[in-house]
Amino acid sequence: MSEAYHIYMKKESDVNYIDVESQYPGLLYGKCTGLNDKGKRKNIYFESYPEEKGSRVHIGSQVNREPTDINLTLLFHGTVAQRQAAYEGFCTFVENDKILFYDSVRLRKVLLVLNEPVKPSSEVFLGSDPYTEVTFKFKNLWGESKNYNE
Repeated sequence: MSEAYHIYMKKESDVNYIDVESQYPGLLYGKCTGLNDKGKRKNIYFESYPEEKGSRVHIGSQVNREPTDINLTLLFHGTVAQRQAAYEGFCTFVENDKILFYDSVRLRKVLLVLNEPVKPSSEVFLGSDPYTEVTFKFKNLWGESKNYNE
C-alpha cells in the first residue's frame, strides 16, 4: 500500500472532518478495533405460548442495532510537553460531543461517544523515542459502520 493511513474525525455538528494526526502534532494512529462489528438487532421480538409449537417472530422493517464497542489506540510522542499537549487536546475534542469517525483504508464511518475512563499506559519505547500509548474506548451509537460518504 503506497498511501499513508489516516483517520478523520469531526464533531457531529461540524461541517468538515479533521485529519487527527495533522491537527494534534505528536499523535500517531496505533490501531482501531470493532469498526466492522455489527450490534445485536433491537427490533426482533419473539412470542411463545405453551399451547403452540415454535415461536411467533416479529421482525421490524428497518434494522436497528444495539451500540458496539470501538477501541482506538493512539500513540503520543515527542517531549513530555508535546505528548501532554497532544493528549489533552485530543481528549478535549472527543469528550463533550458525538464524534463522526472514518479512516482512509476501510472507508467506513461510525458515530462515536466516549463512554469509558481514559487511562494512558506507561511510557513505551520504540527505538530510543518515548511514546505514551492510550486506548480510547468508544461506543458506536449506530451499532454498525456505514460507507464513509453516506
